[in-house]
Amino acid sequence: MKERVEGRVRAVPTGGTSRPEAGETITGPRRRPRLPVGLMHNGGMDTSHEQAVQVQRRHESHIMALPGVTGIGVKLRDGRLVLEVTVAPDTEIPAELQVPEVDGLPLVVEKRRYEPQ
Repeated sequence: MKERVEGRVRAVPTGGTSRPEAGETITGPRRRPRLPVGLMHNGGMDTSHEQAVQVQRRHESHIMALPGVTGIGVKLRDGRLVLEVTVAPDTEIPAELQVPEVDGLPLVVEKRRYEPQ
């Protein structure tokens, strides 16, 4: 890996970063910052597990009152947090659940028998 240092290129050890020497300014590609522990990336939004559970709690009583809904919970799917709602297999998915997200948290509706974990 190489970095440009005020017009000249200086080699940098692979996998590491170099610190500028006195009076130097290092420019070059910046690394994408890592997400703090406990945050998951959801499209354009970063949601912690705690925030996702707060979304669940805000909407839980309304969603559970919908016909055919048998369960709700925060799950990890493909490396991102989602609000998963389980609907009985013999019922139609309520119109209120035919949306891509709830308060910025992706919504996944599963038609299957609810099995407590």
